[in-house]
Amino acid sequence: MKKFYKIAMGPLLLFLAASFAFAQTSISGKVTDAATGEPLAGVNIVVKGRVVGTISTVSGEFNLKVNDSPPLTLQLSFVGYASQEVTIKTRIPPASKCNYRNQPIL
Repeated sequence: MKKFYKIAMGPLLLFLAASFAFAQTSISGKVTDAATGEPLAGVNIVVKGRVVGTISTVSGEFNLKVNDSPPLTLQLSFVGYASQEVTIKTRIPPASKCNYRNQPIL
C-alpha cells in the first residue's frame, strides 16, 4: 500500500508544479475621460504583442487575465480618442486608473 502512494504522488506533484508554472496574471482597472471623469464603455484593451484582450464595461471597468508575467504593455483604443499604451511593471500593480484625452477626428 505504501508503494501505491509513492507511485500516485509522483504524477500529482508533477501536475501541481505544472499548474503553478502556468499561473495567470490578473490586470484590472477603470478607463475614464480625462476631461470629464466620465467612465468610457467599450474601450478596447489588448496586451501588446499578444492575441489577448477585453473591452471595458458600461462603468469603464475591465479585467484581463494573461499567462505572461510583468512587465506587460496594454494598448487602449477607442473611437474618437487617441490610442494609449500603459506599462504594467509589477505582478501586483496598485489600483490603476487610465484617463483618456479626446482626440479630434478630422
